[in-house]
Parts: sequence; structure tokens; C-alpha cells
Amino acid sequence: MERLRTLDVPVDEITVDDIVYSVSRNGSSIFFLLMKMVSETCGEEIAQDLARRFGYVVGRSNYAKMQRRFGVTTLGPERLAMYEDTVHLLGGSDMAYCFSQYDEHTCTIRRTRCAFHTGAPDGAGHYCPFLNEGFARAYSERDPNLVEMTYDTSLARGDDHCEHVFRYREDPSP
Repeated sequence: MERLRTLDVPVDEITVDDIVYSVSRNGSSIFFLLMKMVSETCGEEIAQDLARRFGYVVGRSNYAKMQRRFGVTTLGPERLAMYEDTVHLLGGSDMAYCFSQYDEHTCTIRRTRCAFHTGAPDGAGHYCPFLNEGFARAYSERDPNLVEMTYDTSLARGDDHCEHVFRYREDPSP
């Protein structure tokens, strides 16, 4: 992977796996670079706000896609697990380390790597909590039965994994 990162690989040796890995890492690299540039140019507070807005816009759009896919207003724990698994697998090599579990009222997402944290250059890997604030706002606006979201364990805060817990109303009628 280091050879790919430094472009020290002959074209005829590049594999499909190399391309998939590189494309998925490029998205993260662009995010990190933009956040670092915004922080340096406009200030850290503006960068954090931009991360929240990014999470909100992406979260609202993707959550709505799953609601339309299933024809529902409330995803509930099982469909939320499917949503999280789908967006994380499609998010690339670092996002694919996402494991979901659920019961009747709760969905728990656990990650050991993250496209918005893993491999971040110095000064750019701490934006995950702000992205998650945006995701949480979007999800709660889209789903009237999603009553609690916690992000108490986070790679960005120094933990060895992230854990996101989503709780749904016991009585699904709002």
C-alpha cells in the first residue's frame, strides 16, 4: 500500500484491488485536505461547522434513500443496520470495517477503522465527532421514532474503536 501511496508502482503492476483501495482512500484524502485548508484559512471553528454541515447533508440524503427504498418513515433497528452496513461497505476500504447488531429497539454500530479518521494526516483526524453531530441531526429530523443516538466511544477521542448506539421509540407511533 505504501507503494501505491507514493506512486512507486509501474502501471502494468496495478491491480483492480489497488484501484479500489486507491479510489476509496482518495475520498478520505480530499476530505482531510479540505478540512485542514479550511481550518488554516478560516479557523478551526469554521472547519468544525463545515464538518457538521457535511455530515448533515450526506446523512439526510442517504437516510432518505433508505426510507424510499423500503417505503417507510421509520427505518427501525434492523433497517438502520442494513443502511449502515450498505453505506459503510460502499464507502471504501476503511469504512468497510463496520459491524452492526440490533435488537427490537436498538441498533449498535462498531467500527475499528474509519474513512474520516484512519490514516488522517496530523491535524485532520479529529473531525469525526463533528460529522457525527451532523449525521445525528439529519437522522433525527428524518425519522420521528429515532429517539436517542450516542457516540460515546470514538477513534477520534483516542478509543480503539467507535461505537454508535441508536435507540428507537418502543411504541412506534409518534
